[in-house]
Amino acid sequence: GAFSRVFKASFQGAIVAVKRLKVPLSSQDKNYFTAEVSLLRELRHPRVVLLLGVCMNGPLPLMVLEFMARGSLFHHLHDPHNPSLDHAAYFQIAHDMALGMNYLHCHRSEILHLDLKSMNVLLTSHLRAKIADFGFSKLRHDADVAAKNATVKQGTPAWMSPELLQSGQISTKADVYSFGIILWEMLTRLNPYEGSTSFQIIDKTRKGHRPVIPESCPENLESLIRACWAQNPALRPQFKVSSHDSISNKTN
Repeated sequence: GAFSRVFKASFQGAIVAVKRLKVPLSSQDKNYFTAEVSLLRELRHPRVVLLLGVCMNGPLPLMVLEFMARGSLFHHLHDPHNPSLDHAAYFQIAHDMALGMNYLHCHRSEILHLDLKSMNVLLTSHLRAKIADFGFSKLRHDADVAAKNATVKQGTPAWMSPELLQSGQISTKADVYSFGIILWEMLTRLNPYEGSTSFQIIDKTRKGHRPVIPESCPENLESLIRACWAQNPALRPQFKVSSHDSISNKTN
């Protein structure tokens, strides 16, 4: 992505993913980076990608993360060689995402993602989902505010909430909006707003336009998607789902 590059590597006899930041950090950002890393190392949840270690030596910090064999949900959905997700796989991945996001939002520091998209949902060899690339969201957001149009340059406005695009307003509900877009993407295997430019997507999103939900979509799932991407953040649900609960049950 715009923020980092990821490499496959071997670490202490295990296959891992190594993420290297592309741009050297200022001294202030390094302090924030160090604080964020110390927080991320505390996180332990089966639906969140595990941070194994960090190297701060050299101009570009490195992070060692658990390796996810199937790569991103985005690439899985948009690879024509992969079959469509069946009912069980669809709701399992959705449930996994909700569990991971609920864990982050309920953390004592209320960790916001702010860049939740199918590229940042990674899959195990058994198609179980884990949330990734969430720890430095505030660092990215602060840089975006300073650069004004940086969100457009990142190329991911299709998953971003109208209030985040409009005024930079951040909350847990911005992540819920992104979740709704991903649910639609999993259903259709299409890019949100295919053929539109970033500026057109931002304009459509601010005006309340959303991707077209197929008529074949189950009614309760359609209701969930529409609730998640509601224009008013207050009308969106929260990621309140337990490991014993099921999104599938909520939409049947």
